[in-house]
Amino acid sequence: MLEAMRMLAADRTKWSGTLLGVFTADEEIASEGAKFYAASRPKVDFVVVGEPTSNATFSAYKGSLRPLVRVHGVTAHSGTPHLGDNVIYRAAQLLKLIEGHHEKEVRCRCHPLVGSASLTVTRALGGHADNVVPGACDLLLDRRMVPGELESDVKGEIERLLQVANEQFGVRAEVIEYRATTGGATETAADSKIVQASLAACRTHGTEKPGQFGFQGGCDLVHFRSVGAAGVVIGPGTLEVAHKPDEFVPIDEFLASSLIYRDVAIEMMKAGV
Repeated sequence: MLEAMRMLAADRTKWSGTLLGVFTADEEIASEGAKFYAASRPKVDFVVVGEPTSNATFSAYKGSLRPLVRVHGVTAHSGTPHLGDNVIYRAAQLLKLIEGHHEKEVRCRCHPLVGSASLTVTRALGGHADNVVPGACDLLLDRRMVPGELESDVKGEIERLLQVANEQFGVRAEVIEYRATTGGATETAADSKIVQASLAACRTHGTEKPGQFGFQGGCDLVHFRSVGAAGVVIGPGTLEVAHKPDEFVPIDEFLASSLIYRDVAIEMMKAGV
């Protein structure tokens, strides 16, 4: 991206406007940098976010919510379990409802580019001693949203699921926090100028399958979309090797990406347009 900006700054005859290089921190955890930038309400018309896409154009991706649910029971000596309410059994009842909600409803919500929404459990922690009936158990849920789903609606669904667990089984559970994530789902329309310009640039610079596709990971695009920018995700490398010990970016893709970024910028900011 820096090389693309260098080339664009060296020859301003083909484009006009304001070119921004925005480099943000913390995208892996909570997109704090992008959120901070978006909070200033900058004027941004178009954005290209760099992520490993094998230099193809990705115009949609899933969002995520991670509610931490605490299930409540009553502690007792394990020699007299009838005097308590074993929260592990209560959590098991809730887990069955969560599994059923995913299978019957959530996974049926599909998007043509990113596939199905999902709800799963990624952590469970309960009990504090070998001889004590546990009185609390925490479940971390991972809810992947597809474009069109709203965070507020999904949070409401989670609350209703906990209510059903209480009505059917007497399970007492609550969401004690929502863990930080990169944010919600988003997409840019297929016929938008930025998508079409990106597809053309990727094709010109050797991308065999230029897209458009849906990105399975999260990224900062949703926060630029929140200030009105239409955008895409393009970059060298692939998610297949991301977060692995030998993660790498092919040199030919690395070099080609600067040309793709340059050409997209020129197309979006043509001089005299």
